[in-house]
Amino acid sequence: MSTTRVVYPTAAMLLVSVSGALGIDPGVRCARTKQQAAARKVGANVKCSERTSGDVQTCLAKAEQKFAAAFQKAEAIGGCATNNDADAIEEKVDNFVTDLLDALPATTTTSTTTSTMPTTTTLPNLLGRWYFDGAVTATACPDINPVGYVACAGNHALCYFDVLTQNGTALTVRLAQTVPDFTGTIDLDAGTWTWGPCDYGQMTVTGFAAPAPATWTWYSCGGGGNYPFSGTVTR
Repeated sequence: MSTTRVVYPTAAMLLVSVSGALGIDPGVRCARTKQQAAARKVGANVKCSERTSGDVQTCLAKAEQKFAAAFQKAEAIGGCATNNDADAIEEKVDNFVTDLLDALPATTTTSTTTSTMPTTTTLPNLLGRWYFDGAVTATACPDINPVGYVACAGNHALCYFDVLTQNGTALTVRLAQTVPDFTGTIDLDAGTWTWGPCDYGQMTVTGFAAPAPATWTWYSCGGGGNYPFSGTVTR
């Protein structure tokens, strides 16, 4: 008595048979299957990027599993022009999605331009005679008289000083009718210039062009106290 074995076709065999009947080249079929899997992974990765940080990795892992399974199935059927290329194609897909998301951000970016006032870098020309028109704001100090200022005695013509030399930010200044000469300094950052020793008399001018506000303070008058003169310098 003879027995007959019945062979049931597998899905792969049926697909090959149908593909052959339809005239679809196995290589074309395999390439299309892999291409469609890659396209689906692009879409899945984009959707995963929209999730919260805690769900992104889980979402990407599922997409990777589906992608790998599609490649394995395509190669199991046979007829593929290339094999074992799932990892290489997946890397290309992931890089493409990264570039795509960078080129099409979800939020707009704005740039802020902060403008600052430029610092004065050109040295002013302070050479020449300057006049000080001010008022004593404290009791007059007798020690002022010997140095020639004599509290101006109400005479504007006596309230002057000469900037004799200017070397960079260093100044040499001579008070009206007096010697020795005093040293001074230009502070470009602060926009001021100052001359005179602190233990004798010092003037601070704010600004480099006349008229400019100034304070002239005298120190060590008879053992103590200082006497400021607030006013304006002119040329």
